[in-house]
Amino acid sequence: MAAILTIAPQIADRLAAEAAVARAQANTARVAAKSNARDGKPLLARAAFARAERLQGRAVTLGALAAQARAGGAA
Repeated sequence: MAAILTIAPQIADRLAAEAAVARAQANTARVAAKSNARDGKPLLARAAFARAERLQGRAVTLGALAAQARAGGAA
């Protein structure tokens, strides 16, 4: 148990970094969705928007896991 608590900050940092990457990718996907919509490509726009939503969900999940790891794994 002590070993887990000593690496928890490293895990939290890694999770937070992954969350930041997912947020950036989600923003990129949103820009692509808007661009495709403007260009009259509704299927590509819909796919890019769906990707953005998935990535945003991933970012939220990873951020919550990082917060939990920072708290030492407490509920």
